[in-house]
Amino acid sequence: MIKTTIKKRDFYSFMVYFIGIWGSTIAEDTNHFAEDTSLYGLKFTTNIVFNYNTSKLRCAHTCMNQAVCKSWIFSGTQCTGYDTIFETIIDGNPLSDARYYYSTERPTIFDCSDLKSMGSPSGIYKIYPENVPNGVSVYCDMDKDGGGWIVIQNRFNGSVDFYRNWNEYKEGFGDLNTEFWLGNSYIHLITKLDTYLLRFDLEDAAGNKGYAVYNKFKINDEDDDFRLTVSDYSGDLGENSHTASEKVLNAGQQFQTAQRKLLEKSEASVTAAMRNIYFMAQFNLSNHIFADFNKHCINQGCSDLIGLKVDKHTTYEHSNSIHDFQDAISTVIIEDIIKSVDNKPYSIMIDESTDISVDQNLLIYIRFLNQSLGKFEPKSCLLGVRKLRDGATADKITQEIFESLNDFNINISNMCGIATDGAAVMVGRHSGVVTRIKETVPGLLSSHCIAHRLALASGAAADSVQYLVKFQEIISSIYKYFSKSPKNMSRLDKIFDIVKKSECEAHATRFKQVFHTRWLSFDGSVSAICENFSSLLSVLSEDKGAKAQGILKSVSSYKFLHCSFFMSDILKDLSILCKAYQSSTIEYTVVHPLLSVTVDKINGHFENEDGFMFTKFLDDVPSVFDCEKFHFKGHDIRDSGKYRDEAKSACRNFVSNLLENLNKRFSFEGDSEVLSSMCNIFNPILYSNDCKDKFLKSAKQVVQHFSDCKLNDFDFK
Repeated sequence: MIKTTIKKRDFYSFMVYFIGIWGSTIAEDTNHFAEDTSLYGLKFTTNIVFNYNTSKLRCAHTCMNQAVCKSWIFSGTQCTGYDTIFETIIDGNPLSDARYYYSTERPTIFDCSDLKSMGSPSGIYKIYPENVPNGVSVYCDMDKDGGGWIVIQNRFNGSVDFYRNWNEYKEGFGDLNTEFWLGNSYIHLITKLDTYLLRFDLEDAAGNKGYAVYNKFKINDEDDDFRLTVSDYSGDLGENSHTASEKVLNAGQQFQTAQRKLLEKSEASVTAAMRNIYFMAQFNLSNHIFADFNKHCINQGCSDLIGLKVDKHTTYEHSNSIHDFQDAISTVIIEDIIKSVDNKPYSIMIDESTDISVDQNLLIYIRFLNQSLGKFEPKSCLLGVRKLRDGATADKITQEIFESLNDFNINISNMCGIATDGAAVMVGRHSGVVTRIKETVPGLLSSHCIAHRLALASGAAADSVQYLVKFQEIISSIYKYFSKSPKNMSRLDKIFDIVKKSECEAHATRFKQVFHTRWLSFDGSVSAICENFSSLLSVLSEDKGAKAQGILKSVSSYKFLHCSFFMSDILKDLSILCKAYQSSTIEYTVVHPLLSVTVDKINGHFENEDGFMFTKFLDDVPSVFDCEKFHFKGHDIRDSGKYRDEAKSACRNFVSNLLENLNKRFSFEGDSEVLSSMCNIFNPILYSNDCKDKFLKSAKQVVQHFSDCKLNDFDFK
């Protein structure tokens, strides 16, 4: 526990003087003291002893210490002393032979010693240091060592965090009823005009107590970094108490001025640190490596980073300092974005995500045209991550989007487009996020991630086929079987080596994890099974455990093989299309042509059975069912007419459902048609006479869209 207090060194002489002046009037009612309504019969001469600008306390002190001064008047900041005693009557009680001051204001309480003289108990009071007209609340200790102490620091249970920045130590923090720091600026104003005592009351975990007192204490102003002046020690902590107290004082002073000293470091030091932090953020590197990263850079010759070290305790590599740097970088980036977007058309991209704390978040990106070197280029920036504390509902998401734009003073009416992942909450026709925003922003064009639409269409098609649902579970169980067992993986590696030497398989591909939310990830998993089928069955056959034998039974059937090799070809085509859709240079006009090419290939694979992997499979298995088992890559495979019919039915239903889903999710209508027409308008090929009709049709489509939206800023007549 540490309790730090201060009070005026000449408190006792002042107390006698004030009691003599104020008498019982103050004790009974300070509110009536020196008010115009209670002053009459005032007599005074014009023999002025002194006249100068000061505080009320200084004015009283000056008159008290000069024998010739019998009375004084204080008004505003003007102090005047007289050699004649004022004779006056206050509330019917004559006062004589007493120094007295006249003011239209009630007497000001400068510190706790003023309150002590009135008999006030320990507690929270408001005092009025100079230049603080509204006063400051403080805790006054009236019991310790004669009382009148202002408590400037109290720490005893750790309920308040004292690791604070410069401004927090300047203004003060905490709760006067528990732990707190009064504030450097207030301590300076209190101690600047009088000599104050400083007292430390200490208690350790074992209950041992002690104190240290310094008879001279003050803090300079902020321009001097609140520099501490302290001297003339006394206390009961033993020979080392003075040294111990000085360590406490010095440590506190170093901590309070640490952030200010950082600002005095060279620009190169701060710039180098921020570059490292920005680099770490770009590559998702943990803040914990910041110190080691800086050390590595210093070892490589980047001496600028050495300037960050203030002392052996303060290096600005703590997590709090890193966060301060990150906040500063973030502020500059956001300001640059706002400046670039200022009054320009823009679009937003939004996506809902769940973090490792299972909290739902909304990611908002903004996209706009940025002018650089005389040309305009589209630029995308992360605008923010918003917490969805009440769930990812359409209403909540819409509210967060509008609040985010308002926070950055970005005009909502300048929004011209919105892109989402295509989830129902985003694109619902009646109450989806896009529908709600269009009510506020007429003419808004919406688009949904084409790669995600493709994955959703594929996943929905597979989920509608009963066997393919089980097929996905088998794929996942194979991955888990190897990924969670080093022993199984080791056996697989040995078999891989044997397979390579025998050249039965060209190469061995590791089994991969699959994610239903990213359904096209099944492509790599299914391909690995087809390419390494023999190795897979060898490992499973050696393991007599229930899990391995269960997987072996599922995969060693004609139905599983047929679906695996057929799906391998279909998923390969879909993956190629997905990668094309994720190209940074793709244009809206090629979305449907690329889709049409892929659909034709899938239809061909199904109708002609000409897929690369499926053709190899058909060449290696009996063309018709004639036996309950056949040999495939060195292993027995169960077969039946039912297996073959069910396999063909599953593949046929998948292709049928896939094409139907693709047609729905990529329908060429509404905003899709308008966006495609807008792309056509800027296509130079359409400016030729041969394409004139197509150009005019596209232009008409765009004009019609905005005309239907009744935008006041456009005239389409």
